[in-house]
Amino acid sequence: GVHECTTTGVIGSRYVYRCAPGGTLGLVWGTDVYTHDSSICTAALHAARITQPAGGVVTIQMAPAQDSYAASTRNGVTSNSYGPWGCSFFFP
Repeated sequence: GVHECTTTGVIGSRYVYRCAPGGTLGLVWGTDVYTHDSSICTAALHAARITQPAGGVVTIQMAPAQDSYAASTRNGVTSNSYGPWGCSFFFP
């Protein structure tokens, strides 16, 4: 994770990432809301914000702790489930 939610003012902050075309898939925890240590570009693929062949630019918004993160398979990406985790993000 690149941004820690313990830092004042991080919750609600938005960050822009460029995902390279043909990128390697990383690990993702959650569905719609993801743990902050998930691969941002892989989560973006899971959330149908980009395609793997084309890549693209995505914006994430930092979010508070969630009680749980659900696993699912979407767009060729299988995310993992996780219990309580203190920092998360979603695609606004």
